[in-house]
Amino acid sequence: VPVVLYVMGVLKYSPELDQKILSLTQISAGSEEECEIRAASVVAVQELRKAISRRFSASILLSSGEEKLQSMPTAVQLDWWLWHQGERSRHSHPPHHRTMTIFY
Repeated sequence: VPVVLYVMGVLKYSPELDQKILSLTQISAGSEEECEIRAASVVAVQELRKAISRRFSASILLSSGEEKLQSMPTAVQLDWWLWHQGERSRHSHPPHHRTMTIFY
């Protein structure tokens, strides 16, 4: 998910962190850099969800012309959707950060 947010321009890394990621350098689990990537991704997904809610007002137009309110996706659903987007585009995206952990 972080690399998708990065490609979208939602996340921006410091030049030092960007270089580590691009050179496939391992980022230690629990390190400040890894925690910042995870925390920024969580915040970004929440903010993206808010923006979607404001932009589309959580409604769709039915074929009959009547408006029906739809539930907004949860942050978990949006995160899952972003992950799938990343998987579909993994060959065209820059490298993702490398961290050995069970928490992804």
